[in-house]
Amino acid sequence: MKNNRIDEIRMMMLGNRSEIVRGLNSENKCLRLDGLLWAAYHEINDEKVIERIRELKSDEESAMGFKVCDYAIAALDVLGIERYQGNDDRLSDLIKNFLPSKSDVEKAIKNTSNGSQSESA
Repeated sequence: MKNNRIDEIRMMMLGNRSEIVRGLNSENKCLRLDGLLWAAYHEINDEKVIERIRELKSDEESAMGFKVCDYAIAALDVLGIERYQGNDDRLSDLIKNFLPSKSDVEKAIKNTSNGSQSESA
């Protein structure tokens, strides 16, 4: 099960849209967070994805010091869909630092590679 989840996240990192959508719709809050991050990173902004991200703005589950809704707000801001207009410094910092660097993503992909997944998205 754990390897399967690592494979799912790795495919999101590679930009696999179907895995990103699956993450956004997951019961698992960590996979929802990954879906938000990788949707923004890969600039996936079709109507279905944006609608789901907007729905996640009401998700009050907490993870890593923020709520899922905070990550949804950050993703929408980074995608240029809805600019954050609030005055919460923590949320502003989250938005500013939301996306990982390309080199960090490349390292993460390499570190999660197990040779069993295709790298085509």
